[in-house]
Amino acid sequence: MKYILFCTGALILSVLLGVLAELLVRRKRPWKRIWRFLTASAMSLTALCLITGGYFSVYYHADEAARAAMESNETVRVTKENGAWFFDGPGTENAVIFYPGAKVESEAYSGLLSRIAAGGTDCYLLDVPYHLAVLDADGAARIIDTGSHAHWYTAGHSLGGVTAALFDIRHPEITEGVILFAAYPTKPLGHEERLLSVCGSEDLILDREEYEKGKKYWPADAQECVIEGGNHSGFGSYGLQAGDGEASVPNDVQQEACAQAVIRFIERK
Repeated sequence: MKYILFCTGALILSVLLGVLAELLVRRKRPWKRIWRFLTASAMSLTALCLITGGYFSVYYHADEAARAAMESNETVRVTKENGAWFFDGPGTENAVIFYPGAKVESEAYSGLLSRIAAGGTDCYLLDVPYHLAVLDADGAARIIDTGSHAHWYTAGHSLGGVTAALFDIRHPEITEGVILFAAYPTKPLGHEERLLSVCGSEDLILDREEYEKGKKYWPADAQECVIEGGNHSGFGSYGLQAGDGEASVPNDVQQEACAQAVIRFIERK
């Protein structure tokens, strides 16, 4: 609805500028070229706005299962604070700050994070602008500055994982490691940083060549977990992403296996 209103307003503005330009041209002939230039510029700007608005308005939406996982239960309490949803489970010492994948609604990852929180590691799910983690790359700092946990980890899916790794690289003094879901670092992690990489065997979106190249940036004791039958989309609950492989396991099974891998990784700190 917001996008429809945006497009309508942009089109009306473009038409009004064109009419105004034509009226002024008729009254003041010497300004004809100038006003035609202004009209063309206004129309080009309008087209750019429409294209940009269209890009940001299309994204993968959280499904019913994800919406249900956003509700508090007897084990995990879900609240929103500081631009993130806080999944508060029985643990008090460890916390994961999660960056969502590009063009995916943040809430789509609630099932995964609720499972991790229930296992003893609290989770923060960043509500990033326009569903792009790179636009809130330092969001984890905002959470850590006001949080009370003793041990902090960044995590993320796909492009959100790349963003989480970059934050960890820039702030090794405040994080203890990074957890990547179908993602890879693009720069070296510190030798004292820890890394867990989780991917699905049926993932057709993850660039396997770049993933293997990214291993040269892993710390020596990095851990890797491959979920058999899992795909790229299965880390969240938002349907099958275009170009992805078909999973042979349900989403909840993939997310449970992923959550258990994270819990084991953090418990071995």
